[in-house]
Amino acid sequence: MNLADRISCNGCMACVNTCPVNAIDVIEDEYGFLYPQINNKKCIQCKACIKNCSLNCKFENDYPIYYAGFADDTTRKNSSSGGIFSLIAENILSSGGYVCGAAFDEKYTVKHIIINAKEDLYKLRTSKYVQSFIGNIYYDIKQLLNNNKKVFFVGTPCQVAGLKNYLNKKYSYLYTADLSCSGVPSDKIFK
Repeated sequence: MNLADRISCNGCMACVNTCPVNAIDVIEDEYGFLYPQINNKKCIQCKACIKNCSLNCKFENDYPIYYAGFADDTTRKNSSSGGIFSLIAENILSSGGYVCGAAFDEKYTVKHIIINAKEDLYKLRTSKYVQSFIGNIYYDIKQLLNNNKKVFFVGTPCQVAGLKNYLNKKYSYLYTADLSCSGVPSDKIFK
């Protein structure tokens, strides 16, 4: 059994989060892009990874909703795109919710993380312009949603589609925002 080929795969990692036996490894190719690869020794042929691939998206996109916002000078200075992300995130956090987005780790690698405190918001601000590692973040989001927690997820359109496919149903407490994207460079190129 094979996943999407490397040309088609967008790296959303829905397959990694879906696999019930952790049979999908994330590998880095020679250019530094991350791709899922089935470990055939662990695979039980359930095909959940194929069913939940964002290339096989089962959800019709809702009509996009656009908002305009005006953040204060300090927020705009510390943000990208005028600070609208910060305004939405602060609203979610102030109501006891969680925010998930891309952040640099100590090795300056971009990974999606979940925060639930306003003082950690700085980690998610500003554009990263590189492929972020999703890991098992969709699983963590599902646990929060199943406990009726608000979650605001920000990522590329592929990552938003991957999350929605993984969740396999609509949640009233899930808020998403995707970025205008025409592809991302690899972490290797960035470094």
